[in-house]
Order: sequence, then structure tokens, then C-alpha cells
Amino acid sequence: MRAVRIAIVVSVGVFLGGCGGAKDRGITDPGNDGGVSKLVVVSGDAQTDTVLSPLAAPLVVRAVDSHGNGLAGVPIVFMVSDGGGTVSPAAVTTDSGGRAQAQWTLGPVGGDMRVHAAVQDDVVVAATLHATVEWPPLRSVMLDVGYEHSCAVEPRLGLYCWGKNDVGQLGDGTTEDRLHAVPVQGGTSFHFVTAGGDGHTCALTSDGVAYCWGRNVWGQLGDGTTVPHGTPQPVYGDLRFTALSAGAEYTCGLTADGKVYCWGFMEGSSSTIPPTPILVSGTQQFQSIDAGDFQLCGIGTDGVTYCFHGTYTPDGINGGPGSVWRPVAVSTSLRFTSLTAGLMFTCGVTDAGVAYCWGMNTYGELGTGNTDSAAVPTAVAGDLRYRSLHAGYDWVCGITTAGTNSCWGHDSWGQLGFDDAAPSVHPSPESMPLPDGVTFTAMDGGLYHMCGIASTSLTYCWGGGFNGQLGDGRSAEFYSRPTPEVVRRRS
Repeated sequence: MRAVRIAIVVSVGVFLGGCGGAKDRGITDPGNDGGVSKLVVVSGDAQTDTVLSPLAAPLVVRAVDSHGNGLAGVPIVFMVSDGGGTVSPAAVTTDSGGRAQAQWTLGPVGGDMRVHAAVQDDVVVAATLHATVEWPPLRSVMLDVGYEHSCAVEPRLGLYCWGKNDVGQLGDGTTEDRLHAVPVQGGTSFHFVTAGGDGHTCALTSDGVAYCWGRNVWGQLGDGTTVPHGTPQPVYGDLRFTALSAGAEYTCGLTADGKVYCWGFMEGSSSTIPPTPILVSGTQQFQSIDAGDFQLCGIGTDGVTYCFHGTYTPDGINGGPGSVWRPVAVSTSLRFTSLTAGLMFTCGVTDAGVAYCWGMNTYGELGTGNTDSAAVPTAVAGDLRYRSLHAGYDWVCGITTAGTNSCWGHDSWGQLGFDDAAPSVHPSPESMPLPDGVTFTAMDGGLYHMCGIASTSLTYCWGGGFNGQLGDGRSAEFYSRPTPEVVRRRS
């Protein structure tokens, strides 16, 4: 993402009714011989900063006569006309060289800002200074990405979301797509978030209470209804969770005692959709879970990897016979320390840092060097060692033990960080170019974009940004950004 750019453009013109005309060379007042002919800007332009920040360089204007000589003792008034903010001092007398100086502290909103400088009690000679201001960068400690929206926890300010918002998945009480990260409304403080693929979001409070919002056609909000909500609503019941993971149309939670509960549409389960949490782990206990679009996998407390499948039981769902998700051990002797799941595929990292994937492989998302699907965990090509893997819809990016990024799968909108001219398939890991000095500690992928948290805690996104899901404030037109750009937040 480009740096915040404040371009202060100075012009001089007639100052009438609080507005000054814009002429680069200014206007000479023919009736003011021996007095102030024009105001000239000495410094203060082309600075870079964010909202509510004092500009590093002061604003300095110079009062001159018709021969260009500086005039001392001229009273100058500085006035903010657009965008808010303050100028101090608001009134100052020029020094022996004709200069008047003030400090501009920017207003609380992005966009255009203007300050007028004028000779006091003289509406003829004035200068107008313009500033274009961006929002501050979003710093976060965790994030999660849905198909076309993203959310992240800012440790001081709370939960922010950005991108597509057609069903209220951003939690700001509207259905307006957001080009910047906006705070989730409702007055509840969250420390953990998961973004569902098809337009819903869930989060946890510090004491493990789950809330969800957004699309609810399949009961994926867990509040006992199928009504969408634009702000956080508590999940039904008194369960407390240590983690949540949202798929395309369902959500699952892990409790402190290792039980897994899910709600919404679970592929292969009974056609009866549970809009409230039901136990799906049986007697097996889990230490972690990760939801793909239509599959859930997890690591048991016994170290075995399990994926959940529809299994017929007499109790079924809601007390009647039918199919319900139950954990089935993955056919492997490998022991994974973490898992990540995408569209009908899953990947894991062993304690030795070796990456394995299994499932669908249409676009090389298994990273095995081909597009052949695999029913059992198969080693990712190459000899890299990974700290973690992070799956998008049909691709994966991994953070290596050396701190670099390596990606594979479908690069349709630049989400792999490659500047491909057209959608392309990368069936083997390739090094992802990174901006100078940027390394990532966490990442997650959606349908066409990916986001990550850098070692500096700055939040970045890249890939397709046509619903604002990159959070960089750019218009929601079709465009691709293969280079990670900083997400910016609204206060």
C-alpha cells in the first residue's frame, strides 16, 4: 500500500467570503502600493502524515510588496476552512523578513483539507493551502479472512473489519462496502475473530463468549434463527470457547475441555440445519481445529489428525436419527503441529517443519508439483521448512523458518504476490516477493485476496481488491495489487 500522502498545494488569490481564488503566482493588488502585494509560501508543502497529526514542518508564508520585498509587522490570520484540524497560532505578525509561521494539526477525517492565510482586515490578499489526508495504518495482533472481507484485532482499539458488507458481515451496522477498516459496533470487546467464507463473522470475548453477525441463511450465526444481523449477536447457550473457526456456511467452536461444537450447514450432515451449537466431536478431544469452506479438520489431544464427515447416528441432530459430523482419523502416521484448510483441501506442518497437503488439487493447491488430487497427506515439493501454512480458496502461502514467504496454487488476482499478467497455476512453491524490510508473522487467505500481519504489527493485504477487501482506501473498482499494501483504519 502506498504511503499516506499529504500534498500541500499553495495558491494565492482574492479572498472573498472565506474562499481564496487559486493562482500559482498570486494576485497583485494595484490599490495597495507600498503595502502587501501578495503572500508567498516559504515552506510547509509536500509533507506526509496521517489524520490528527501535527505536520512536521510549519506553515510559513511571507508578505511582500509589489517589488518582492518582505514586509515586517503585517498581521496574518490562519483559518482552517475544510476538513477540521487546528492552526496555532491563529494570528501572527510577520517578522523582519516578512515571514509568518504557524503549526497545522490535521483534522480527524481523511480527504481534502484547506487552510487560508490572509492579511488581517484585508479581504484582497490571501493564500490557500490544501492537504490530502489518509487514515492511519491498522496494527493488529490477529486476523482472519473471508471470501471478500477481512477482520483484525487492534490491541488498543478493538475489532476492525473491511471489504464486502452486503449482509452486514463487517458488523458496523450497515450494508455498505468499506474501503478502510471500520470498527465493529455493539459495545462488545473481542480478542479473537474468524471470518466465514460466504459473508458471516464470529468473534470471542476474553471470557470465551461467542458472538456472530452477517449472513444467516443456514443458521451459521448460531443464535437460533436464520435472520441476518449487521452487528454482533450472542451465540445461543452458555458455552465458553477457546477458539472459533468459520467455514463457508457454518461455524465451529473449541471448548477448554477439547470438545467441538458446530452450527449452520455442515456438508454431509443431516438436511436438518442446526441454528444453535451441537456437539460433533463425540468422545474425541481436540487441541485445535481449522474450518475449510466445506470441511473441518483438527488435531486431537492424542496427536492424531482428524477430519469430520457425516455419520449416521440414532440421535442425529436435534434428538432425531440422521447424519451428523463425527471425526474420522486421517490415514497417516504423520503428526502435525498446525493445520490450514481451503476449498476441499487441507495442509499441515509437522514438528520438523515439513509441509503436507491432501484433497482436491485442480489448481495445484496441494503444492506437490502437479494437479493430481491426493487422498492422503502428500509432501509439498521442495526442501523448504515452514513455521506455518495459510490457505486461501484454492492456494496456499507459507511462512518459512527463514522468515520468507512461499506460495503455490491458483494466482487469479495477484493473491500469491506474483505479478502474473493473467490467472495462472503454480503447482510448486515459489518465493513471494516482499517489500523491503517486511516479514510476516501471520497470514490468511480469502477468495481473491490475502492479508498478513508483519513483524512490525502493521496489517497488509494484496490480491483482488474490487470490494474494498484490501483495506487501502482505493475505489472499489476491479484491480489487482500483487504487492502487499498497508491496511488503513477509520477511527
